[in-house]
Formats: sequence, structure tokens, C-alpha cells
Amino acid sequence: MKQLDEMIKHYVRQKEDFIHETGEVLNDTPDMQERSNQLEVFNTLLVYATYATANQLECELSKCFSGEYENETINYMCQQLRELNAVCMASNKGDEACQGLYKNITHLTPEIKSYIREKLSKAAIEMVLAKTPIPVEEETLVPRFN
Repeated sequence: MKQLDEMIKHYVRQKEDFIHETGEVLNDTPDMQERSNQLEVFNTLLVYATYATANQLECELSKCFSGEYENETINYMCQQLRELNAVCMASNKGDEACQGLYKNITHLTPEIKSYIREKLSKAAIEMVLAKTPIPVEEETLVPRFN
């Protein structure tokens, strides 16, 4: 189990790096108001990814980034948020993110998979909530990236 804990910590660190790197990119926005809006939207989407269904998250992504999926940075950010959502919701879609955790287990049962998903979900949610500086309510989600 210690090895599993280390692998979960590694995954969470990767997501922390994503959050940090995205924050750095958004902080490079020259206009202070636009920068503030972008950071607020990103933080809101991060928190939303911890509890929304995949369809709800997809709806918010399309509102926030309508027609901007061709932008490589936005596409990458959306993919990361989708993966984070699947992990946080401990869904079977999160299994792709868990493959590295599964491969070292010799007798992988559905119960063990569920345990790993739940443990990873809890760690990811705790990290996002610790890294996100704003309290968020669903009503605050509005399209802001133009």
C-alpha cells in the first residue's frame, strides 16, 4: 500500500504542476482585468471539476471557451480538467488516469479498482480545494474568455 500511496502522490503532484503552470500562463496576460477574469474562471472550473458530472463540466467548458478548442493551450487545459473531473468523481472514465496505479497490482479485482479510484479521488479533491483561493458557487460560472 505504501507504493500505491506514493503513486497517488505522484499523480496529484502532476495535477498540481498543471495548476501552477496554467496559473503562470494566465498571469502573463497583460491586461489586469482580463488576467483577473481568466484566473477566476480557471479556479472556478477547477473546483467545478471536483463535483460536477462530466456533462455539466462539458457544458461549462463550452460556455467559457466557445469555439476556442482549436487553441492548443485551451484544448490542453480542457483535457486536463476533464481528466481531473473523471478522477475526482471516481468514475470509470478515471480509469485511464489510474492505469499506472493498476499495472503494479497482481490481483486487480473490481473492489481494488474501486478502492484506488476512491483514494485517488479524495487526494485530488483535497489538493484542488487547497490550491484554489476562491469559494465558488455554481451560479458564478459564466463565460469570460473572449
